[in-house]
Amino acid sequence: MIKFNQYYVASISLVVAVIIFTHDSHAESRRDSDIQSIDFKNFAYPASDVAAEITKKKSIRVQNGEYKNFKDDEFREDSFSFSVESVSYGDITGDGKEEAVVDTSLTWMGGVQQDESRIYVYTMTEGKPKLVLVPDIANQIDRDFSRYNKSNDPCEDGVFTFSAIASKGGLLKVDAVLGNPHACYDERKGYPMASMSYRISDNRWILVEPPTFWRQK
Repeated sequence: MIKFNQYYVASISLVVAVIIFTHDSHAESRRDSDIQSIDFKNFAYPASDVAAEITKKKSIRVQNGEYKNFKDDEFREDSFSFSVESVSYGDITGDGKEEAVVDTSLTWMGGVQQDESRIYVYTMTEGKPKLVLVPDIANQIDRDFSRYNKSNDPCEDGVFTFSAIASKGGLLKVDAVLGNPHACYDERKGYPMASMSYRISDNRWILVEPPTFWRQK
């Protein structure tokens, strides 16, 4: 009887331990995957080279998706604005967890107005958002577009700006405006556009298929 009780107590203890371990594992998994709980509209982003030079800061904190440094004159050379254009989610690294893709834009004055699009990709590690260390996709888009661009049309000679969102299929979809939109807009056809899809592998942006060309009114 005593041996039976000891075995019974040991069995109960093992079951309880398994339940606790399973619960903790699931809780940890939820913490590591719940990237959508992070408020990226009120968040600090590492500053690009341009932003760091203007602000003399290593990061830019947005409130309600925006940071402005216009001071008393928005046309001063040190005036700029930084905004979060969109936040989307998808498993673009293929690790089984969602990443957050934050599409941002920076506008500053340097004699004339200039713009910079920048993509930040975050994952969750130990319950905290962590920046995925991947090369800047803007330069990658330019290189990939140049490889496939066979047009002699000056309105399709390069990427002017772009937007990017994560797809449910685990890809980053990029829609790029080509040429100069002020000079190249056609009232009948619209803006010249190119769409490109990427995934992340070994901390590199990989183009999945050749660009598709289209027009957006």
